[in-house]
Amino acid sequence: MSELQPSQESLNKILTYFNQENLIEAEELAESLIKEYSNNIFLLKILGVIYGKQGKFDRALEYSEKVVSINSKDPEGYNNLGLCYKNSDRIQDSIDAFIKAITLNPRYADAYYNLSNVYELAGKENLSFEANLKAVNYKSNNIKSYIQLSQKMMHRGRNDDAISLLEYARCIDSKDPELGICYGNCLSKLERYDEAIKCLENVIKHDPNNSDAHNNIGSLLMDQGQSDEALLAFEKAISLNKNNARCSFNLAQIKKYTVGDPHLSLMRTLHQSNNLNEDHRCLLSFALGKAYEDIGDIQNEFFYLKEGNSIRCNQIKYDEDTDIDSFNKLRLNSSEINRHSLAINDIDVDIVPIFIVGMPRSGTTLVEQILSSHDNIRGCNELPYISQFGAEISLGLKKPTKNNLVNFRHNYFKKINSISKNSKMIIDKMPFNFKYLSVIISAFPEAKIIHMKRRPEATCWGIYKKCFPRYSIALNFAYDLYHIKNYFLRYINLMKFYSEHFTDKIFELDYDVLVNNQEIVTKNLINHLNIEWDNKFLFPEKNQRSVRTASNLQVRKKIYKGSSEVWEKYKPFLNGVFDDLEKYN
Repeated sequence: MSELQPSQESLNKILTYFNQENLIEAEELAESLIKEYSNNIFLLKILGVIYGKQGKFDRALEYSEKVVSINSKDPEGYNNLGLCYKNSDRIQDSIDAFIKAITLNPRYADAYYNLSNVYELAGKENLSFEANLKAVNYKSNNIKSYIQLSQKMMHRGRNDDAISLLEYARCIDSKDPELGICYGNCLSKLERYDEAIKCLENVIKHDPNNSDAHNNIGSLLMDQGQSDEALLAFEKAISLNKNNARCSFNLAQIKKYTVGDPHLSLMRTLHQSNNLNEDHRCLLSFALGKAYEDIGDIQNEFFYLKEGNSIRCNQIKYDEDTDIDSFNKLRLNSSEINRHSLAINDIDVDIVPIFIVGMPRSGTTLVEQILSSHDNIRGCNELPYISQFGAEISLGLKKPTKNNLVNFRHNYFKKINSISKNSKMIIDKMPFNFKYLSVIISAFPEAKIIHMKRRPEATCWGIYKKCFPRYSIALNFAYDLYHIKNYFLRYINLMKFYSEHFTDKIFELDYDVLVNNQEIVTKNLINHLNIEWDNKFLFPEKNQRSVRTASNLQVRKKIYKGSSEVWEKYKPFLNGVFDDLEKYN
C-alpha cells in the first residue's frame, strides 16, 4: 500500500461536494481513495461524518473508531466518535468520548455543546447546563449554544438571565430566525407579550415561510384566550409545513374535530411516516388522541394516548425508587424543619403569598383564575422557586437552621418582587409545592395555603391524557397508569401527614364540591383568605390574564359540572388499574 497522501485537489473536491450537500458524490470519491490510503485521517473523518449525515450509523461508527485507534490524541476524532455513539443510543459511551475530547482540548466548545446534549438525553440536567455554559464561554459566536443555554435557563425560571443572554446573542446575529423565535418565547415568559409578538412578526418579515414563528404566535394568542386568532395562526403554520408535528399538536388542542376533518387525515398520514423523530411522534399521538376524543371514537383515542405515553415513558425512564425515597425523606425531615420555624415577629410582610397545591389536573388553575380576578391579587402561574431554593432543606441535604430558612425566604421573594407588579398578594400555583409544605410553612408564616383535591380517578386519568413538556422533570411519572396511581397514593399519604401536623395552616378545597356549589364554596374560600368580596370571583372565565398551564383552555370556559365522571367511559381500557383508588373518594 502506498504511503503517499491523496492529492490536495482530490481532498478539496470531496470538501466541495460535502459543503454543497452532495453527499453521494463525496462518499463515492472518498471511498475510492480510502482503498489506497486506508489510514488517512482526513478521509476516515469525513467518511464518518458523511455516513452519520446519511443515517448509516454503523458505517459512521466504523470509520470514527478507526480514527482514534490510529491517533488516540485527536480531540476531533473523539468528538465525532461521541456523535456516532449518541446516534447509536450508546449514551454512556457517547459521554465518555466527549469527555475524552475535552480532556485533550479543555477549550473544545463543540465537544462541550455535544456533551450538553447527551447529558440532557441521560436526564443529567445540572451537568447538561454546566457543559452548555462552557460551550458558550469557549465559542462566543455559536448561536445554537446561546439558544440552548437560554432554554435551560427558562426551564429553571431564570428568565431575566435568559433574556440577557439572548440579547447578547442578537448582537452577534440579529437575523437568525431560530434565535428570534427563542427571544420571543423568553419575552412571553417575562409577560412582555406585545414585544414577543412583534419579535415573531419580525422573524416572519425576514422569513415569511417560517412555520415555527407562526406556531409560536398561535401559542401566545392561545395563552391569552384569543382562540380564534390562535387557530388561524396554527393553520397558517401547518400550511407552510405539513410535517411540523408541533403545529398539529397545538392546533389539535384548540380545534373541535368532526368525522372527515381533513386535518385528522393529514395527521394520520404524517403519523405513518418513517421520518418522524420520537418527540414529534409523541406529540402527534396525543394530537390524534384529542381528535378521536372529539369525534367520540374512544377506542382510537385510547390507542393513540397509549402510544404517546409509551414513547414519552421510554424517553424519560422514570426512576420510581428515587421518588419513593424522596417522599420518605420529606416526611422524616418535617419535624426538624418545623423546630426552626420563623415567627411573624421575625419577618417583614410586604407581599402575602398564596400557595395552591395538589396534584396536576386537580383544579389548581381554576382557583388561581378565581382569585386573580381581584385587582390586588396577582396570579403568577407555576413558579419553580420553592423547589429551586427549598428542596435541599426539605430533603435533608441542607440543615434547616433559622438562617437557612431566612435565606430561602429571601431568595424566593427576590424572584417574586420582579413579577409581583406591586400586588399585595401573589399566587404561586405550582402543584408540586405540596411536597415542600413543611419548609413553606416554616419560612412563610404569613402564607395562605390551599390544597386542591379532586376525585382520584379523574385526577389520574386527566394526567394520563395530557402531554406535558418533556423538560418537566416533576412529571416524569405521568406517562404510565401504574406510575401515576402509585404517585397519587404517595401524594395522598404525604398530604394526610401534613394535614395532621398543620391542621390550621392548610385550607382543603374539593374541586367537585366547588363546581357544584360555586358561590357558597367561593365565598368560604374568600372568607378564609380574609379578602374583600368581589363578584368577579364568580366569573373566572372573564379573567383576561395570560394562562400558561395545561388548563389554559378550560379556564376560559364557564365552570361546568360532571367533568370528574368523564374518566368512567375509559374503564374498559384501564384493566382495573384505578380500582383501589375508589376508597379515597
